[in-house]
Amino acid sequence: MKSKFLMLAPVVALSLSGCASVMSGTDQDMTVDSNPKGAECTLTRENRVLATVTTPETIRVSKLKHDIYVSCQMDGFHESTAHVNSGTEGSTFGNIILGGGIGWAIDSARGADNKYAEVVTVTMVPLNQAAPEPVVYGVEQKDEGAGEAEAGQTDGDVEATEEQVQPVEETTAVEPIETGATD
Repeated sequence: MKSKFLMLAPVVALSLSGCASVMSGTDQDMTVDSNPKGAECTLTRENRVLATVTTPETIRVSKLKHDIYVSCQMDGFHESTAHVNSGTEGSTFGNIILGGGIGWAIDSARGADNKYAEVVTVTMVPLNQAAPEPVVYGVEQKDEGAGEAEAGQTDGDVEATEEQVQPVEETTAVEPIETGATD
């Protein structure tokens, strides 16, 4: 019985390799929306334009380890941006456990072990209000020393230890440079 298991184990491992590739593929749909609707949004990854869409629209993106940035514009509104983190596909862990890492290596090479948020909604802020902060979608990460709070999330007060506070010893006045240009 034990020898049959030992003979079948490599076959089972190889048949499960690339599990995320088979289960979820190397591409995924991402819906880009805005509030209000009708914004023109450009999606970029590694400084390359993936698509330009008018919200709401669903597009197909290849799953890679690199984050996607969404920049939206609309008349009467500030430019608003979203940072979409590349996360890890759930079936990746099954590949590592069941396939001994073979499946993970195959999926990683194909990008199938990555995923992005399925829906990205960018809130547009009218020009008469303060400019918006970028929104981050995707994998939740913890800052070191942040305790139980999520990265970037505070209750409004930020505390620093004495070691983190650096006194300003000297200030230097900076004189404007004359460029010769006239307004």
